[in-house]
Amino acid sequence: MGIRDRLSRRLRTVVDRFSGEYSEPAPDEIEPYDRPGQPSEDANVVMARLHRPSGRRGGGSTDKH
Repeated sequence: MGIRDRLSRRLRTVVDRFSGEYSEPAPDEIEPYDRPGQPSEDANVVMARLHRPSGRRGGGSTDKH
């Protein structure tokens, strides 16, 4: 038994496991996701500014906000 046969057999077992043949059927009713807490209209949303290194030696662009 060669490595090719072992790999193909292992691949078949993994594909059978993820194939849907053994999965549960979908539920009849859809349950909506409930978010905990109360929504707030007065919330202040702030965008974060990320200053990451360019990855090149010697700098790169100096586009600072």
